Amino acid sequence: MPANTDFELMQRIVGLIDPLIPLPVNDPRYVDYSAERGSAGLVSNMALTIRLAPERTCQLLSGHRGSGKTTEINRLRHDLENTEPRYFVVYCEADKYVDENDVDYAEVLISLTRQLVIDAHAKAKITKLRPGKLSGFWEGLKNILGAVLSLGKVKVKSPILDFEFDVKQNPDSRQRLRDHLRQRATTLLEAVNEVVEKAVALLSKEYTGLVVIVDNLDRIFLNVNPNTKRTSHEALFVDASEHLRNIACHVIYTLPPALLYSPSGNKLPLLFGSQPNILPMVPVARRTGEPDEDGIARLLETVEKRFKKAGIGSGQAFSSDLVLKRLVTASGGYVRGLMTLLRSALTYAGSLPITSQAVDQAIRGERDLKITSVSPKPKNWSTLREVAKTKAPVDAEEYLSLLDSLIVLEYRDKQGPWHDVHPLAKEASEFKVLLP
Repeated sequence: MPANTDFELMQRIVGLIDPLIPLPVNDPRYVDYSAERGSAGLVSNMALTIRLAPERTCQLLSGHRGSGKTTEINRLRHDLENTEPRYFVVYCEADKYVDENDVDYAEVLISLTRQLVIDAHAKAKITKLRPGKLSGFWEGLKNILGAVLSLGKVKVKSPILDFEFDVKQNPDSRQRLRDHLRQRATTLLEAVNEVVEKAVALLSKEYTGLVVIVDNLDRIFLNVNPNTKRTSHEALFVDASEHLRNIACHVIYTLPPALLYSPSGNKLPLLFGSQPNILPMVPVARRTGEPDEDGIARLLETVEKRFKKAGIGSGQAFSSDLVLKRLVTASGGYVRGLMTLLRSALTYAGSLPITSQAVDQAIRGERDLKITSVSPKPKNWSTLREVAKTKAPVDAEEYLSLLDSLIVLEYRDKQGPWHDVHPLAKEASEFKVLLP
């Protein structure tokens, strides 16, 4: 094909394999991995949990960043909003308002309340959600932050938006906010619930109830507080669970998978009243080591659907089926990682078809990044070799960090969850040393 046509086609392909954009509902690129993942019924079960409950529920959804949680959440939102009985769904992207490296429960409560006020106004034309008890907090914060704060205004340039931005960007403001709110933790929850309960009452004419989904909390960095020895994950989801759980409506939070395997992980069902829902990786190999052809086939379908929407078959886009399969297998079944590898390979190729050399170059680039992240602590490699051998979590200080950074990936089969080292990390010479 002419060079300019080839370039335009490659541009379309790149636009369709953006690793950071979740798929909307009914997107033709969507592939259902639930059977291969061992997560069949996840969306329908979460929706049914809400519909069957006589009281409000609090559910947790865990999975690696980029595993497809937001895509599944989009499907859940569509189900709750469009299937009877219908619910009003507020979707809060927490990372827009909180610092992933330093987040406190008070900021989560304020963020979901702010999103509720804006969504109720935008989608249900509700303008009567006055702050009530929250006014007292805003008056106190005016003196601390020197800002005009208001929940009653929902314009795009509302002062509360400026306030949220300031808290995220300014650590000094954030700490002053926390010191002020922690002394009033119980009152803050009551004030938030006053707004939530007003919303539920005003929405009751058209909706069965209110569901708030707080997404992207799984992106919180795993840090250890030197004063308490508690991790950032434990501080939010364990120590502050009472505040997160007791919002006066149905709530869903995403959480990092590393928390499930921390010393506090087994407390989560007791603290939140339900078992966490898990969205594992798509397996490219079984725990016994042989290739998982079903999982690989689903990932090949993922690539095919994206290229098909661009107007070309994946068989035409790659120099051979083996080259494409090599790329898919190297992703470890991590969908965002697969999209990243595809983009890199396309760039290295410079034109179609994508050659084995371009795929190898893309794989080497990702492999080297993983080696760099593991190598500062040589003990990491022995831990990874143990994981590869046992397919289970390892009682080692560095294990949670390796899981959190996607060097270790979580899978699930009929026997339950199992873990393995990312295929690209296995290609490192540091990993292979001393292996039998």
